[in-house]
Formats: sequence, structure tokens, C-alpha cells
Amino acid sequence: MNTDNWMERVSIEESVNTLSIQEIEQKKEQLREMVQEIAKASKSENTKKAYRSDWNRYTTWCNQMQCIHLPATDDTLSMYFADMMMVGYKTSTIIRALSTIQEAHRKAGHPFNATPILDSVVQGMKRLNGVKQKGKEPVKADLLIKLIDQIPVDDDLLHVRDRFLLLFGWSSSMRRSELVNLNVEDIQEEKTGLVVHLQKSKTDQESAGRWIGIPFGDHPTTCPVLAYQKWIERSGICEGAVFRAVNRHRQVRARRMNAESINTILKKHISAAGLKEEDFGAHSLRAGYVTTAREMNVPDHVIQGQTGHTSTVMLDRYTRNKPFSKNNSPKLGL
Repeated sequence: MNTDNWMERVSIEESVNTLSIQEIEQKKEQLREMVQEIAKASKSENTKKAYRSDWNRYTTWCNQMQCIHLPATDDTLSMYFADMMMVGYKTSTIIRALSTIQEAHRKAGHPFNATPILDSVVQGMKRLNGVKQKGKEPVKADLLIKLIDQIPVDDDLLHVRDRFLLLFGWSSSMRRSELVNLNVEDIQEEKTGLVVHLQKSKTDQESAGRWIGIPFGDHPTTCPVLAYQKWIERSGICEGAVFRAVNRHRQVRARRMNAESINTILKKHISAAGLKEEDFGAHSLRAGYVTTAREMNVPDHVIQGQTGHTSTVMLDRYTRNKPFSKNNSPKLGL
């Protein structure tokens, strides 16, 4: 949002009594535009994309079924949500769609109440589908070590990159979007390990940033710090993106790796270990860190400091509410 000199454009320090009716209306219009800009900036780009997708899906369905989308009747909404359920959408996606449609009605000045019939449909979907979603299997410490052990310890850039990606991705517990956006300038080498500065993350929409630490491991072959140092040395990367593609000639590409590549790389090594790759995804590294930490009694506030979670709700989801004790913070086995 561009706020340069906007205070000057709509300065409220001027005396309203000195303005004409036309000037007052112009000022009001400018203020309304600024309110809209502030509202737009309050939501992350991913959230806005999800809302747009929800709305486009809903209006397309209404056109196909010859239903009026705005204002919508209870019958239209009930049929739409039932159709989403039949197609196989997650309960959380359906509830988000409801929120999107409700917001559209509010902005258009149409009343939107959760009537008994609509409420019964939503509650019924929760019971049928289950609000809790089955996530991917976590890559816990023992599985991570197994994956690392099957990657040759040599100077092949692809092997060096993959070892580093798995070890760093797990130890940092960063989201894949955070990993691919990481730059060399964001990482500092200290005596105790690496200090990583995250410029912005999913739960940090104000871009305040945060710091996380990655300590040296007990074993050279599974140490994320040594893996980072070897990758930087062998790749010759001195600035810009840390994670990059490696072509078939074992040359490091200049472009930044995309987020889906992390998913592909992990699945490749999961398959090589004889496991079903469809059971795992890029988020399995992050989930595996949380699961392992909780199983080893690491306090929740320590885990949250690493993962960036603002509450323990997601930690409970990762570990399926297992009653782990939280009284010490041992190492996680690397």
C-alpha cells in the first residue's frame, strides 16, 4: 500500500469550517479510498487468493444451476454446500466458502443470517466429514536419519543440496514458502550454529520478522549446520537465494527453487526408502520436527519459538493431542 504523503492529501488537521461542501465531499471520498486500501493490506495475498477462488467457484456454480448468487436464498446456499461436500471438499474449505459468501453479502448491503436450515447443513457436514483434517505423515527424527543415510556422502551437487534441504528444512521447522524465499544474507554463522532471520512468514503479516537458531548436531552426517556449510562451499553461492535448482549437468541454476520442488524432492527420497510417497509432503518435515520435539518433552513455548506458531492448537493437531509431558528440552537426535 502506498501511503506516501497520504496524510497530506487528506489532512484532518485542516479546519472543516474552511472547506466548501464540494471540498468536504472530496475529502470524504479520499478517506473512503484510504480505508479500502488499509482493508486490502490487512489480508495476506494467499488469503485474498483463497477468497477470490471461493467466490469464483460459487458464482460459476450459481450460473450453471441458474440460481441467483447475490442475494442468495437459503435453498441455494444449502444446495451449494451439499454439492461441495459431494465433490469432496474439506469441511474447513466449505466453512471458508461460507465466510466468503457472507462477506460478499455484507459488502453489498444484503442481510445474511445463519438460519436454522443453513446452520443444520453446516453442522451436518462437520459430523459427516469431520472438522479435523488428516494431514500428511510426519517425518520424525528416525525417518529423517534413514532418508539422509541413503543419500551418498560425496561432492555431487544434487546429493549435497538434497542432504542440506532435508536437514535444514527439518531442523528449522520452516514452511516451504519460507525456505524458498530464504537468502544467504538472512543466515549468520555463529559458534553455536546458525542464526536465521525470517523476513516474513504466514503468521507475521506485518513483516516484523523473527530470528530462529539451528544448533550444531551431534553427528557430522546429520548436522544441519555442516550440511549448510558444504552446500554454500560446493555451490559457490555467496548472495541471493539459498535454495536453487540443480540441472542434470550438476550445475546450480541462478533462479530460486519453487516451493513445489521441495515437495518433489522429499517424495523422491521417501519413495527410495520404500515408503508410500503419497503419504508425505513438504509439510511432513515441519510436522516431523514438532512431533519429535513433543515426544521428547520439549516445552511448547520452545517449539513455538522455532515454528512461529502463535498458539498450541496446531501443535496439538500435529501430534493428535497426545498427552506429552512438557518439562525439559533434550536434543532431537541429529
